[in-house]
Amino acid sequence: MDVSRNSQYAAIVGGGDVSPHIADYVRGASLVVAADSGAEFLLDQGIKVDVLVGDFDSCDPGALENVTKTGCRVMRLPVRKDVTDTEAALEFVLSEGYRAAVMAGSMGGKRVDHEFANFFLVERFARRGLDVVLVSPRSIICHVSGPGYMGMEERTLRGKKGDWVSLFPITEKVSGVTLHGFDYPLTDAVLERGATLGVSNKLIASEGRVRVSDGFLMIVMTKE
Repeated sequence: MDVSRNSQYAAIVGGGDVSPHIADYVRGASLVVAADSGAEFLLDQGIKVDVLVGDFDSCDPGALENVTKTGCRVMRLPVRKDVTDTEAALEFVLSEGYRAAVMAGSMGGKRVDHEFANFFLVERFARRGLDVVLVSPRSIICHVSGPGYMGMEERTLRGKKGDWVSLFPITEKVSGVTLHGFDYPLTDAVLERGATLGVSNKLIASEGRVRVSDGFLMIVMTKE
């Protein structure tokens, strides 16, 4: 599975659900950031860490020592703080001038509250011009949005025929929703937050397009 994105992007790896299948997303990044225990996955995969961010309360001490020895930049955060390690990593990526970031290990970990927080970070950073895409072994989460965000009115999803695609309005309403390449097409539709009209659609080919004219729409694509 894949989504259209900028050619240059940063990768942030957390301590959630990771597997070798998502390593290619990380290897293709211009900047690799480990958020706390995400360093363990990167070390196992032999992927060089450019920046290590976190309070390191959940990272294996041996992995932390080995990654630090590579000479990467280390941003040590206090344990008592007002943001998660992941949000701090996104702030750093934004400050470095990136406009796209892939987050691996951001879903499926031990803490569903952190997973929930990462979901909403997509919208928070889209307002500031950073396109955040969450990747896991089976799913990709991204967005399309209208005025007031970053000009991502349309996105192309690439996968296989039969892959699941669900749409979730984050704003009260999302207008102008148009779908091409799906089992259930839509044209200039309105989706309301909390309704399930956009749940459990499917790709009918290897590519589908989602477009909106107003509002913020989250897209969840899952392997069939």
